[in-house]
Amino acid sequence: MEDPVIMRGHTYDRKNLCNSLLTYPNLDPVTNTRFDKRASYCDNIAIRQLLMEEKGDAAYKKYDDSYFVEVYEKAWNKLMNAAVPRGQINDLYQKVDEYMNGMNRKKIDMEKAYKMIIDTPDSGSYAIMNIWKAYFADPELPRYKSSRVEKSEASANAVYRKAVDLNIERMAETGDQYAQAYLGWMYENGCGVNKNNKTSVYWYRKAAEQGYATAQNDLGYMYHNGMGVNRKHSRAVKWYRKAAAQGYAAAQSNLGHMYHNGLGVNRNYSTAVKWYRMAAKQGHVNGQYNLGWMYHNGLGVKKHYSAATGWYRKAANQGYATAQSNLGYMYKNGLGVCKNYSAAAGWYYKAAEQGYATAQNNLGHMYQNGLGVKTNFPAAVRWYRKAAQQGLATAQCSLAYMYKNGLGVDKNYSIVLECYRKAAEQGFVTAQFNLGHMYQNGLGVNRDYIAAAGWYRKAAKQGDAAAQTNLDDIAKKSSSRKMRRGLKTFFLSVTSQF
Repeated sequence: MEDPVIMRGHTYDRKNLCNSLLTYPNLDPVTNTRFDKRASYCDNIAIRQLLMEEKGDAAYKKYDDSYFVEVYEKAWNKLMNAAVPRGQINDLYQKVDEYMNGMNRKKIDMEKAYKMIIDTPDSGSYAIMNIWKAYFADPELPRYKSSRVEKSEASANAVYRKAVDLNIERMAETGDQYAQAYLGWMYENGCGVNKNNKTSVYWYRKAAEQGYATAQNDLGYMYHNGMGVNRKHSRAVKWYRKAAAQGYAAAQSNLGHMYHNGLGVNRNYSTAVKWYRMAAKQGHVNGQYNLGWMYHNGLGVKKHYSAATGWYRKAANQGYATAQSNLGYMYKNGLGVCKNYSAAAGWYYKAAEQGYATAQNNLGHMYQNGLGVKTNFPAAVRWYRKAAQQGLATAQCSLAYMYKNGLGVDKNYSIVLECYRKAAEQGFVTAQFNLGHMYQNGLGVNRDYIAAAGWYRKAAKQGDAAAQTNLDDIAKKSSSRKMRRGLKTFFLSVTSQF
């Protein structure tokens, strides 16, 4: 050994020891275990190694532990090339967490969170900071828009990869709860690493067991949806509850959802409202929307349209498409607000632009009927088509109606038939009746009473009285004795079910 160093009764090669300490500053090189305390012996060893590099072996013998504690921050910064002292960075992480996620019952404020991230000196040298920067840059994630943020998948992926380059996995292995939680998130979403739900669950669990609320909520989500683990709602509730108890807004909303739907717990609308309200008051968009829904439908609270509209508006103002669409509905029907078609169309448009199919269909309806906007059949067709392409049965029926009557498009029974069939196969009763009508009258298809009766029967099973009447008419008008006998039996089998 060319340059031995003796520590704690062990002899090391100076070069190898230096590399080990600089690469794994949180690990004791003897036991290879992690130290948690800031002034731990491991950290003192790292500081001593720095002093040895600068002053030789004399430094190791000259200074006692009290001196090393005093110079701790300076040495740590040099080891980690960090601009913020180690003792302060965790405090910073906690504050960003509070503003981003409503931790400790703080009100969510994405603007403040983002400002803290970008204002941190040399924030690019921290893996967690880079993940948060990528989060803000990712067009699929936060409802936060600012001229300071370049929203693109490419820019987000570049920053995710930087977090990987900064050894976030090594940080996680040494027990850093933030690194564990966000590494789990990266594996869940395939950001900077290959997507792997089982690995995601592994890291979420590590951080959750340390009490980190973000990871507890995320682990609950994995159990809730059976991602990387077997679906188990009771375990989802367990982890949601732990995070919710720490004031984590998303977990409060998720726990409300479990009580709302009786998943892993007995259904209890009042308890659901309690948790939704806690999340909503912190500014959590899902909590606000869900609380609005409870007031809208009188679940766990007395039905109150004004309160529903108020909570929908808060969520809508955060860009939540479902809330925007529902707020449009409230304005269209004068529920909790004065009826205002222009306002309704405006909110539908905001949600429709985000690709929300229900809003696209509703906006098409406004253009078709000139409600809050000028009548514009081509515009109606365009919005109906967008929603229909997403599989919304109501929109498929609406689009069929436009083609059937030549409104904004040329009449085309083939397209009408196709649209009705797609909606009918989803069990949409209006489409089933209309498809039966197409077959009965030979519109866009050869007349086929048997096929017509089949679709009328499906509609009749859902209680459509007109479909039952048409079944009877088909049986009476059939010229073939065999067909009439078959349809009579067919019709009787339908009516016997009601």
